[in-house]
Amino acid sequence: MVGRLAPPAQSVHAVEGAARLVIRGAVFFNRDGVLQRDLTVLALRACAADAAARGEPPLHVLDAMAGGGVRALRYALEVEGIGLVVANDADELAVRCIRESAALSGCDDPSRLRIERTDACELMLARPAHFAAICLDPFGSCAHLLPAAVRALRSGGVLFASCTDLETLSGLHAGACAQRYNVRPLPHAPCARELALRTLLASVSAAAGALGRTATPLLSVAVDFFVRVIVRVDDARGAGGALDAAVGSGRAGDGRADDGARGGRLGDGVAPLLVRVCAGCGTHATQRLGAHASAGFAIGGAAACSVCGTPGAGGDLRVSAWGGPYWGCLLYTSDAADDSLR
Repeated sequence: MVGRLAPPAQSVHAVEGAARLVIRGAVFFNRDGVLQRDLTVLALRACAADAAARGEPPLHVLDAMAGGGVRALRYALEVEGIGLVVANDADELAVRCIRESAALSGCDDPSRLRIERTDACELMLARPAHFAAICLDPFGSCAHLLPAAVRALRSGGVLFASCTDLETLSGLHAGACAQRYNVRPLPHAPCARELALRTLLASVSAAAGALGRTATPLLSVAVDFFVRVIVRVDDARGAGGALDAAVGSGRAGDGRADDGARGGRLGDGVAPLLVRVCAGCGTHATQRLGAHASAGFAIGGAAACSVCGTPGAGGDLRVSAWGGPYWGCLLYTSDAADDSLR
């Protein structure tokens, strides 16, 4: 049999924002992800403006798993105040596509856009406290990338992290959720999307806490098939002051359900939340780890629902169940959300 050369990879041309793209073969490009990319551009503009106002140098940004390069190109082209964007991907074809797209978009200056090909975790671990912003947007979960990303951010840097494994985050695959995020999920809870965000934020905070750092959510969204969190990471000694005033007092709380509205950061002593949901009426009760037990909350399921009277049933998820630990503070910072949307 006479062998034949493989046909060239099929290419697709696309335009998004200021970026002109060449996508070949199986290189990842999700057209439906434009909303989260738009949000990231807006948030980066706010971060860059804030850095300029404080007299800091232009932002050094990493797109750790760049795929077809749409995020990195849009950041470089649409955000004033960015000094350098690093577009990294481990796939050779993806890197070729990024180079072609950069040339097509007029963004092939290596002092503006640097293209690298390496493992995302290896790159981040090799550059501790280096980047002002890091974007994590893998297919599925970003949980395995969080420790390296938090390490690679400078103090005051911002992490943009997405997950598309919503079925796992929402508790439909309880074992996978427990293994991946170290959380006992609450499948079919009425507030499943919010709990998905709080699950991811708990993982970010745990990764930061292991390095003696604090995590403060600036913006959190759950839309369609993805959740996206934008989180500021600070060294523990450098965090506080105006940030405390904006986010909350940081006290431990007494376990009441409204404690989460007061804000705060885990690094300041605000404990994670356990949540108990009544399958009869959907009412939820919360309990902070390390605080006195609140009325209506019982891990063993002995307490009946204070609203409809449905009895607790221990581990029977059909009647009543508890889940967590979840992030127990605000999902956003008002000033950051306002600045991004202004």
